[in-house]
Amino acid sequence: MMVGAAPAVNAALTADGWSTRASGFVGLHTDAAVGLFQQLRPTMGSVAVVELGANDCCDGGALGYQIDRAMQALSGLHVIWLTMPVFRPGAAALNQAIWAAAQRWPNLAIADWGAVVAANPGATWSDGLHLTASGDQLMASFLREQLDGWYGRWAGPSTTYVAGFGGAPNLNATGSPNPGAVSGATAYSDSGYWVTDSQGDVTTFGNAPFLRAASPDHPAAPIVGMASTPDRKGLLAGRC
Repeated sequence: MMVGAAPAVNAALTADGWSTRASGFVGLHTDAAVGLFQQLRPTMGSVAVVELGANDCCDGGALGYQIDRAMQALSGLHVIWLTMPVFRPGAAALNQAIWAAAQRWPNLAIADWGAVVAANPGATWSDGLHLTASGDQLMASFLREQLDGWYGRWAGPSTTYVAGFGGAPNLNATGSPNPGAVSGATAYSDSGYWVTDSQGDVTTFGNAPFLRAASPDHPAAPIVGMASTPDRKGLLAGRC
């Protein structure tokens, strides 16, 4: 499906602000895709969308095993896996394997593309699988909604907002409220503190010391809280 839809998907996601690479391969089996994931994993961002399974055999157990291998290769990413239209005998069993995998992998979300096709029969040709021109656009819109929905759970505007309340100093307040930011740590001194957003980027205010993260990589899961160390010279951050 993605061979034909890739140009529309890339265009829609790029216009929406995503840095994306959508590609497809004719006749790609899930086991063969695992090697591609292993090769490309160092260049991937924070989320991967997978549309695989339609070329696999009818054994849902075998597909489940290959999904597990794929998820191991995609470790550290949020993964959105598409169901397939029920275009041939055995497709329903393959979809069941996809749904079941989400129970084993907390970072795996299922996007029910099969249900979208069932509701829009003009999206595919007579084989019930490959996409028409309108189906390409429908796929692009569907993936944009899935990605925007995931991103909206964790991230807000890019500018951190800080304001003092009560007796706290109003230090370098900037921007507008950021839904992605979480509570700041205890102030390092009477006139300094830190704030982090959901991705783990720390902003320093007042005379609190600048802190460099131990790793440049952003965590796969969002930061949900933080606190200063007892000496107020470091931070502890937690993610879910």
